[in-house]
Amino acid sequence: MNFTFGSDASRKKMLLKQEKAKQEAFRLQKAKEARSLEQNLIPSPKDMSIAEAKHAIKREEEAKQQLQQDVVKRMEEEKAQEDAEEEAKQEDDKKAQEVQKRQARKEANIKAREEKRKKKKEKKAQEEATMKATEKQIK
Repeated sequence: MNFTFGSDASRKKMLLKQEKAKQEAFRLQKAKEARSLEQNLIPSPKDMSIAEAKHAIKREEEAKQQLQQDVVKRMEEEKAQEDAEEEAKQEDDKKAQEVQKRQARKEANIKAREEKRKKKKEKKAQEEATMKATEKQIK
């Protein structure tokens, strides 16, 4: 006979706790191994000679300086990109204004031609009227 104590829910809880404990132990073991490996690769200041310590300090300073240079370079690149975007926007605005000016000139030219045609028609109609009037007087 299989004797079980408690309900299925409590058994599941217990199994979950055991599984979590195993995972936590595994994680801690990995962290411990990584830390020991790190300590072996990077000697502590107690284990270093003066020359090694100076060299380590120099490397750290170079790394900091490189990081600062990278930050400055990134900022310059971002500024250059923003400038390029603004310049492109200004170019687009100029092109749009030029298109509007051309369109306005076209419309003005069309209106001017229409006015010219109207004046020409009116002048022609006036000349015809004067011609008819002179012909009537002559007859």
